[in-house]
Amino acid sequence: MGMKERSTIFNIISTLSTKFILLFGGFIISIILARLLGPEGKGIITAIFVFPLLIVSLADMGIRQASAYFIGKKKYEPSDIVSSIAFLWLITSLFSMLMVFVYFLIGPSNNYHWIILMIAIGSVPIKLINQYSKGVMQGFNQISTINLSQIIQLLSNFSGVLLLVWLFDLGILGAALTQIAMAFSVAVYYLFKISKHFKIRIKAVGDIPKSLFMKGVGFAAALFIINLNYKVDIMILDFMVNPDEIGLYAVGVSFAELLWQVPSAVGMVLFAKSATTKNTVDSVTRSTTILRMVLPIMALASIIIGLFAPYLISLLYGIEFAGSGSVLRILLPGVILITVSKILHPDLAARGYPLYALRVFIITLVINLILNFILIPKYGINGAALASTLSYFFAGIGFGFVYSRREKISMKELFFIKKQDITHVKDIVKKKLNRKR
Repeated sequence: MGMKERSTIFNIISTLSTKFILLFGGFIISIILARLLGPEGKGIITAIFVFPLLIVSLADMGIRQASAYFIGKKKYEPSDIVSSIAFLWLITSLFSMLMVFVYFLIGPSNNYHWIILMIAIGSVPIKLINQYSKGVMQGFNQISTINLSQIIQLLSNFSGVLLLVWLFDLGILGAALTQIAMAFSVAVYYLFKISKHFKIRIKAVGDIPKSLFMKGVGFAAALFIINLNYKVDIMILDFMVNPDEIGLYAVGVSFAELLWQVPSAVGMVLFAKSATTKNTVDSVTRSTTILRMVLPIMALASIIIGLFAPYLISLLYGIEFAGSGSVLRILLPGVILITVSKILHPDLAARGYPLYALRVFIITLVINLILNFILIPKYGINGAALASTLSYFFAGIGFGFVYSRREKISMKELFFIKKQDITHVKDIVKKKLNRKR
């Protein structure tokens, strides 16, 4: 394909820089959208799109990770992999849209306007293009291309909110159209980049589709369970509370998820790097070192945000969203601990072991479900937040324990920063400064 690989440090720095732009831009957009729609409108959009997004993660079938794995290991011709991915996209898109349609027929979402529901269904195949294309780019370690696609998505989101929701005053319909416009713009970009190197055909080549599915099913199972753990509270709230309360909860969650962008960015880079690294010791050392450095940053950021959460949300989103402050505060401890799995799981998955700690995620999901049904009737959206943070706490500790046992390292090596970590950072900074001179 003729694509030049970048170093891990370069990819992490460029990805974190992109994430910073996305954090700031997404933050501004969320404020504008929340103020334009209000708690009820925000809640409706959140409730309608939560299941389609979940189905996308299931319909992905782990093909994104499997394609990155096979391309990185050079097991098949890249052009044949791309053609087979296109074939699988057609099949998964049809089944996915059918599943979302059935859910809308029988779920609480049947109270919402059918046009918005159709838009949500139509977004599924477009989002799947983006998922599969990202796997191709990860396989070639083209992190910069993925980063640029996220910038394009941000600009599309901003333009859609300003034009459709604010200028044309389409309200919830405008917000829904913005969702599909974002996905479409990114899909066009990815298809353009891939078509420059390969002829995109919808064709099953040999046993590649089967290999992608068999390799990817492990990734898919783990990813679906993880995403379900993140989204199940919204789905349960959709049955138990009013849309305006879901809107309050969604703002608190989206604020907390801003912090996730840091470990998510690192995890994406580590997956791409570990997929092409043959030395297991190097992968483990790299992942655990980065985890030890990221955890204190996450903890410090969470403490600062937690102290000022209610005031910040009231100031930025409006007094009607003041209730989101308590949701955010409750979620923050869990956000810190879930960093462990967000960084270490991509490393294991890229080395071909996506199911190794699946039992941790399954137990976490069960805990989350039970706690949601116990706490939501008593404490409403704060109960959902508490259920989530307790399940995230278990996921972080549990995954750290499983990872440490597998790699034969102590839990201390995962959670406590070492002197050599600080020395390593200083050396990198010195090298960068010397190069500039």
